[in-house]
Amino acid sequence: WSLGWDLKQFTNCRWGMMFWAIGTLSFMMKQREIHGVFYDSMFISVFVQQVYVFKFFLWETGYLNTMDIQHDRAGFYICWGCLVWVPC
Repeated sequence: WSLGWDLKQFTNCRWGMMFWAIGTLSFMMKQREIHGVFYDSMFISVFVQQVYVFKFFLWETGYLNTMDIQHDRAGFYICWGCLVWVPC
């Protein structure tokens, strides 16, 4: 009885990975606010992470069809990890 809503997809893909993408951009903008410029190291780090997250969303269906994601239930381990540790 899910009403078309997948808890694992929400916690892992929507919350964790989207916050990762938005969080890195937010940190880069905060650096610009504080220092007035983007440092090269910050720009490269954010760019590489954005590419990683973009590739994740391109392959999201494949990821959700992997054995470990299909067979693990959306319990504490997966939800806690995706809601807390991925955004860190």
